[in-house]
Amino acid sequence: MSQEATFWLPFPPSTNGLFAHGMVKGKVRRFPTKAYKQWRSAAVLIIRSQRLPQFTEPVVIKLALTPRDGRRRDASNYVKAVEDALVEARLLIDDDQRYVKSVIPYWCEPNRAHEGVTVTIRPAENVRPILDAPERLMLGKIKRGTLRLCSPAYRPSKAVKTLIEKGYIEDQPGLIDGCPQSYIVTD
Repeated sequence: MSQEATFWLPFPPSTNGLFAHGMVKGKVRRFPTKAYKQWRSAAVLIIRSQRLPQFTEPVVIKLALTPRDGRRRDASNYVKAVEDALVEARLLIDDDQRYVKSVIPYWCEPNRAHEGVTVTIRPAENVRPILDAPERLMLGKIKRGTLRLCSPAYRPSKAVKTLIEKGYIEDQPGLIDGCPQSYIVTD
């Protein structure tokens, strides 16, 4: 699993200024603004120059926002731009809930000389590994009690073995001739 990574980026644009709307062939389309594209290019360049490893497991991201002045702002409006830059720089596989378990933006004292955002990425603790489609399907069958276990000739499928290895299920006590009679979903 990857270690914690901390680095600085220029102060991100607000979500309110990331996209503009325009008409294309009679339909309203959304386009990234020039300011957003410039900021993202600069941020990706800074991230790539750090030569940080890619985080493939679920992470928690902390954003220490240092604005240039004390105007009132909403901290959550600065999350999207940073997440998009992390994905574009290939530091994260994606920014959906499978990979980003929490984003914690918070304010530091305004400082014109050190305006920016300090990004800290660390592995999420106590998070089970991600399941692929066959494993999710099998886990659903076990939860509903529709997985049929049979005679001692029963051999667990690859999905069942993976669910046991990843800690999602375990054999229910009471094996008969070495064959589990059912599985228990762990919490």
